[in-house]
Amino acid sequence: MKKVIHEIPPFVEEDSTILILGSIPSVKSREAGFYYMHPQNRFWHVLTEVFQDAYPESLEDKKAFLKKHKIALYDVLDSCEIEGSQDSTIQNEIPTSLLPILKKSSIARIYTTGKTAYSLYQKYEEPYLGWKAVSLPSTSSLNASMKMDDLMNAYQVLRKKDLQELVNPLLSWYQKNQRDLPWRKTTDPYAIWISEIMLQQTRVETVKPYYQRFLDCFPTIESLANGREDILLKRWEGLGYYRRAFHLQQAAQVIMKKYHGLFPKSYREVISLPGIGSYTAGAILSIAF
Repeated sequence: MKKVIHEIPPFVEEDSTILILGSIPSVKSREAGFYYMHPQNRFWHVLTEVFQDAYPESLEDKKAFLKKHKIALYDVLDSCEIEGSQDSTIQNEIPTSLLPILKKSSIARIYTTGKTAYSLYQKYEEPYLGWKAVSLPSTSSLNASMKMDDLMNAYQVLRKKDLQELVNPLLSWYQKNQRDLPWRKTTDPYAIWISEIMLQQTRVETVKPYYQRFLDCFPTIESLANGREDILLKRWEGLGYYRRAFHLQQAAQVIMKKYHGLFPKSYREVISLPGIGSYTAGAILSIAF
């Protein structure tokens, strides 16, 4: 058995959105100076077909290809004992720390190439990252049973639209077109919760004058939980759907009793409160936290 140490740094850019992980570069690939460089490995053939791009011949071309398509490339293992270049013989694995890669990039999706890489990722990385990877078939010549067409079909998943690609245009539009609304000027989960309940089945322009008056009367969860019913209904008068006001007070009482007056931060806890469904829970948590 031979001790193999990962001597190649990860390829990752600040705007990389996809991370592809192998198990560890084979001896022949490492000698060639970069990942998947062995002439019989179909990795680059598959990627060029999937992304409809020219085949990168040189090491610099390959790096440029990865940068262009926002792909980061590395391996699950930092070192191991290995016989020859076959992943199936690896022993005494020491995993790579992927956290620095994730922190310096915009990675939104993680993929592994081959069953070995996937099993190692599940064993070493998933438990502490809490991030599930998608297993792709190996492009190695050892995986001869996998036809080129099947590989390309499997790797088409790399082309799916990433959430990050949709975020920037939406944020740009929002900055130009957002309305000046009072509940957008706070990250207090209580105030955001009140606005979200008021906005259920009610127009924004109708809610605006009620929102601040309600908070002036019930500035905290505790004040709402202990508030008089007649005052609560008076402050809600004109908004309609009075069941929403009753649910607000019931939920405030639950928060006082179960969460010591602090608005809960987990989706499971928030959606369990009276009057809060999946949309409202998601809205409160995403805006406040």
